[in-house]
Amino acid sequence: MLYRSDALSSLTPAGVEELAASPIGVIVDFRTEQERHSAPDVHPDSRP
Repeated sequence: MLYRSDALSSLTPAGVEELAASPIGVIVDFRTEQERHSAPDVHPDSRP
């Protein structure tokens, strides 16, 4: 199963908790290095 997100860079603390409790195991960021640098993802420590 695949989930697509708009922007993990704007994830709220509640969103981080929901993501941590979800079955999602891998996060893949297809943005460029510059895009990742200007708006880094926010995610739980359990999802590197």
